[in-house]
Amino acid sequence: MMFLKDEKAVSEVVGAMMILLILVLYLGIMQARQVPQWNEELEKQQLDVVYDDFVTMRSNLEDVSGKNIPKTTTFHMGVKYPQRFMLSNPGQGASGILYTYPLRINISYETTKGIKWKNYTSMGLIYEQDGISDSPRFIYENGLIMKEFSNGFVFLVDDNQSLTSSDNIFIPILNGLATSGSSMEIESLDIKPISNEGFSQAKFSSMNATIETRYPNIWKNISKESRPSGSNFTIENGSKCSYGNSSGSCIKLSYIPGYNVKKLNLPDNENQPLQKQMYTGMVTFDNSLMNSRGATGPDGQDMFDKGQGRLDIPAANKSTQFLIQDITMARSIYTGHEESDDEEEHDIRLRFSVTDITNIWTVEIKFSRSYNNAINIISVKQRYPHIADNTTYNITYNTYMEFNNKNITNTREIDLTNYYRFFSNITSPNVLTIDRMDQQILYANFVIN
Repeated sequence: MMFLKDEKAVSEVVGAMMILLILVLYLGIMQARQVPQWNEELEKQQLDVVYDDFVTMRSNLEDVSGKNIPKTTTFHMGVKYPQRFMLSNPGQGASGILYTYPLRINISYETTKGIKWKNYTSMGLIYEQDGISDSPRFIYENGLIMKEFSNGFVFLVDDNQSLTSSDNIFIPILNGLATSGSSMEIESLDIKPISNEGFSQAKFSSMNATIETRYPNIWKNISKESRPSGSNFTIENGSKCSYGNSSGSCIKLSYIPGYNVKKLNLPDNENQPLQKQMYTGMVTFDNSLMNSRGATGPDGQDMFDKGQGRLDIPAANKSTQFLIQDITMARSIYTGHEESDDEEEHDIRLRFSVTDITNIWTVEIKFSRSYNNAINIISVKQRYPHIADNTTYNITYNTYMEFNNKNITNTREIDLTNYYRFFSNITSPNVLTIDRMDQQILYANFVIN
């Protein structure tokens, strides 16, 4: 009985039980609140990685379609929760899934043989994370990267609208398979260029593009100032979208001028094998030799190849100068016989055109080169619009003699200012293009202001 009444060490037992209770409560709070918070933080960090993956993927798509070389892009699909001493996770981690949705694209373009069409089925890409946090979806559509939250709010990650520039269009065409099952691992996706078989180029006078979108409000709020001169950039709904039926929304690029000079690149996406990879191409113009625009300035622009040109030179009624100078030929080229110094080889021609949406102005200069390397100008003719008698209009050289004087040699400048100002109706936007430059001509400098 004395033992039962002994209260020695009771306080120690109670203290130990209180400490144990505090530890249990602390671990419970950590398990209930901190572990989910830590895991959510890991998932948010994972989304930053996914964003970088999408930016890299967009860059890779542009490289593959532009350089025609295959690439591999990677996606960090999910995140694994770390092991924590005396604490447990709700699962192994947060997995991710990447899947696609179809996008219809219609291209119509007018050529000298009438209006032609090309239809594509491209695709958008969506990444979703299956975790404990309320994570947004990442979306790639027609070159844009967006975030979509569970409440329906869509946020544009950046406003880098890459469909159009001031002198070109860049419409990505994607097809193949990019769907992956739920994964926490790093997944690789092969991106290959669309086969050149079926690839075509076509000169066009004007073109339109209708591009399906699931996010019209995002596209409405993007700046549309950077687009080819003379074209329109609008967002439409329903029946105004001409890709087969009246449902959905679309981006419409219309009245894009080609002046019957620009070549439209049209990839073929109909016969790609279905594998775990994407194929990509780009609807764009071939502007490789027309990368300058506006007036040339006093130094002019050297023209050295057929197809080279300049965009948006001054309109005819605003031009103050149109010279061709420093015409240089290859001295080593002479195909005639060496029987006489007066003997001339065949005619050498330089022909160029300035074209706006409805008008064309074409001039042809005919040269010859004698055995003693003298450059002879045979004629300078305005071919379009046709003029009955070229001699009436006094096209002059730097010696200010009429162009039909065939005895002028070593001429380095031709002044076409009056011809351009008064005998053409060229407006802006427009394009100047070298239609013909025979190989004997190394270059000619155009001064247009």
